[in-house]
Amino acid sequence: MAAPRPPPAGLSGIMVPAPIPDLEALRALTALFKEQRNRETAPRTIFQRVLDILKRSARTVELACRDPSRVEHLASSLQLITECFRCLRNACGDGCSRAGPEAT
Repeated sequence: MAAPRPPPAGLSGIMVPAPIPDLEALRALTALFKEQRNRETAPRTIFQRVLDILKRSARTVELACRDPSRVEHLASSLQLITECFRCLRNACGDGCSRAGPEAT
């Protein structure tokens, strides 16, 4: 019987985090919104989905701040929130910076 093979040197003792649901989709959307035509034709449902992710992630952060046993989800929720804001920034394009404070 052969001896068990050791783990690859680069992975020894390091836990690889599980993929975060929605993160890759948000990153792809963030990249798509860099192009004006994608910003102009984006359906409202996309923004509703980003809002849903943002609300869910914010709630997870809020709960983790209150209950230390939930802290394991904090990093992934913060990543999702960050990517939501990147996505919305790109969706806004140049129009947001030109609008100025009077547009709010």
